[in-house]
Amino acid sequence: MIGKISLGINVLLIAAVAYLFSISGEKRSENGKEANLSADVVMSDDSTNHQPKHFAFVRGDSIMTRYQFVLDQQDVLIKKAKSSESKLQRQMEKAQEEYTELVNYANSGSATESEMQIAQQRIMQLEYQLQAMQSEEQNKIAMQEVEFQKDLYLRISGFMAEYSDSQGYDMIFNFEPTGQGLLYSKEAFDITSEVLQELNSRYADELLKSSEPK
Repeated sequence: MIGKISLGINVLLIAAVAYLFSISGEKRSENGKEANLSADVVMSDDSTNHQPKHFAFVRGDSIMTRYQFVLDQQDVLIKKAKSSESKLQRQMEKAQEEYTELVNYANSGSATESEMQIAQQRIMQLEYQLQAMQSEEQNKIAMQEVEFQKDLYLRISGFMAEYSDSQGYDMIFNFEPTGQGLLYSKEAFDITSEVLQELNSRYADELLKSSEPK
């Protein structure tokens, strides 16, 4: 399940970066701010065509493994998955006990034809109930993962839009060790540490405020 969550996070990070392309250029033009940059690349002197001048990248795998919000939510999802597994296990054990009793009675020689049919119907009912319960628990976990991924996307996209504007970046790429997306960049353009520090700081403040008595 962790691998599945990780894949979802990587997709969301790429989506968040794509989101920046559509808004950061407009904000840069409107604000006309001077900013402290870790790397400047002049692409064009033609002021009539806005070209990206400042860019950086973040390591998506580092966000996934070092952003405390992600770590906390993964723990929550794992605990819920284990809880669902335990619930299903208990129901399976109860069903197995009833199944064994029905089979033993059917093989005892004292069961009538009508009772044999009732026992067979009950066994089929037990199988259906277990399958339905398993499907229900799986759907619950899937919905919780969707909500987590939606929350993560809103956090990342919102923060990156704000961060790129305040720091003067026109583009912030997602760098993956698998070679997908950005294939190469100098380390000078890596702003992962700064982004993670701010993300974790904001999340810590959020947790602190949520724990304060109302």
